[in-house]
This record gives sequence, C-alpha cells and structure tokens, in this order.
Amino acid sequence: MGEISRANRQFEYAMNEAANAGRMAAVTARATAREAIEQELERTNHFSYGSEWVEFERLGASASGRTCVWAVRSKEKRPLGIIKWYAPWRCYAFNPMSEMSVTLEHRCLRDIANFCERATNNHREAVRERKRET
Repeated sequence: MGEISRANRQFEYAMNEAANAGRMAAVTARATAREAIEQELERTNHFSYGSEWVEFERLGASASGRTCVWAVRSKEKRPLGIIKWYAPWRCYAFNPMSEMSVTLEHRCLRDIANFCERATNNHREAVRERKRET
C-alpha cells in the first residue's frame, strides 16, 4: 500500500511540475508576444500620420495586447471610426462609428484601405519574425 501512495505522490509531483512548466511556457510566450507587439508599435509609431483627407492615430495595443488599434479622423478632427484586427478575416479592418453617418469618397476609402493593408503586412511580418526566433 505504501508503494502505491508513494507512486501517487510522485505522479502528482510530476503533474504539478509539468503544469508549472506549462504555465511558465505560457507566460514566456505571452511576454514574447508583448515584446513583439511593442516592437511593432515602435516601428509603426510613425503611423500616426495623415493623408490628404484622413488622419490615423495609434491608440495603443488591443485588449489582448497582440495587435494595435488606430483612430481614424477627418482632417477636421471628426471621428470616423477605428482600425483594429478582425480575427475572422485575419487582417486589420476599418470599423466606422455606428452612432453617426459616415460619408467617404474613393480617395478616403483608398487611404483607409492602404493603411489597413500596410498594418496587416507589418503585423504578419512581425509574427513571422517571432516564429523564426523561436
């Protein structure tokens, strides 16, 4: 009977050690992801810029800390919406302000689309670099 309880204790100890190692790996992975997003934020800090019709301002990291969020405003400082990561499409997407009517013409839309494409490409490149490092 003593051998069984000893084996059980050893098993529980091994399981606890594995769980701790798993938690440490998760913490390390989160820290690495946060570091990568901080690098991406630093690299894209100049993304706080304006085109002919709209301005983009980086608001910071998303709630998950894995992606960035930008405000989109007209040159008159009227809020138009935000650009943030849309997971189902695996890219950055423009989210217009829902409580107001937003009228955009082709140049504004092109500026927003180009910004979303550039932000998505930068994010994907950062993810690829993180994977190469591990």
